[in-house]
Amino acid sequence: MNTNIRKINLEASSVEDAIRRVASELDVPESCLQAKIISEGKGFLGLFGKKLQLEIIVNPKHIETEKTEKTEKKGKTSSEKQDKHEKQDKQEKQEKQEKQDKQDKQEKQDKKDKQDKQDKQEKQDKKEKQDKQDKQEKQDKKEKQDKQDKQEKQDKQEKQDKQDKQEKPEKQVDSVEEERLKSIVINESKKFLDELMKKMDLNVSAQITENNFISLDGEDAAIVVGKYGDTLKATEYILNLCVRETKDIPRIRLDSDGYRDRRTSNLQRLAVSTARKAAERGIPIKLEPMASWERRIIHITLQDNPKVFTESIGESPERKVVVMPKVNHNETRTRPRRRVRR
Repeated sequence: MNTNIRKINLEASSVEDAIRRVASELDVPESCLQAKIISEGKGFLGLFGKKLQLEIIVNPKHIETEKTEKTEKKGKTSSEKQDKHEKQDKQEKQEKQEKQDKQDKQEKQDKKDKQDKQDKQEKQDKKEKQDKQDKQEKQDKKEKQDKQDKQEKQDKQEKQDKQDKQEKPEKQVDSVEEERLKSIVINESKKFLDELMKKMDLNVSAQITENNFISLDGEDAAIVVGKYGDTLKATEYILNLCVRETKDIPRIRLDSDGYRDRRTSNLQRLAVSTARKAAERGIPIKLEPMASWERRIIHITLQDNPKVFTESIGESPERKVVVMPKVNHNETRTRPRRRVRR
């Protein structure tokens, strides 16, 4: 190790000032210099400041160490700066790439959404167009079918009218002719019944009464009535079927042993009793199936009743009368009492 010792006369007021000047001249750090006061001089005639003679020791090892540390520090700083710069560049590049990827992804998604929206709109337009077309075709088909049905119905009606006109000659029956035909039918009915009773070996004779009635009288008249008047009804049906050639002639009514009078009285009592029950209970009541003339008696008996009204339901031979209470009538309707269970 070489040591450079220099004696430098300095005019300085302190050691620090001397070291600072030497370090500046030699271009070395102040920490590498050591100063030693050799002598202290006095100024001229004691009027000026002290003059110091210094021994400056310069240690090369310290200088080299200082330079090495400075170089290492500078290199380290440069490396750190470079690493920082590279890291910053890498981060910026990564952020830029992420931003680009995000932008590409967004553009791709926007493009896909736009295409989906366009496909959906096209599909909807196509569906609406098809629905409109189907609706129009259905409407046209319906109009065509309605027109065809109307034409067929009209043609059928015209054909039927033409056929009826050809097959049925116009025939006018005046009241005089009607009475004459009725008289003939009644006489034929009496003759038919007498022969029928004779073949059945019954002691019964037919008598013509008013209002197109034929009454059967004799010892066996009750047999012709039968149970619940069933035999009498069947006989009347056969009679009208055999002697009436046209519906223009009124139906022939048949009675035997005063059955109709008794049945009429019973039906009138039944009508009144049923009307009272229907009004009290507030519910409709159905009667048993009846013939048309029996139902007519029920309707006539109750037509002026303020509490109930009647109507027929069903088809013959099961057609029957229903007696129903009126909702608004003057008297208060009594409801049936409910039994309380304990």
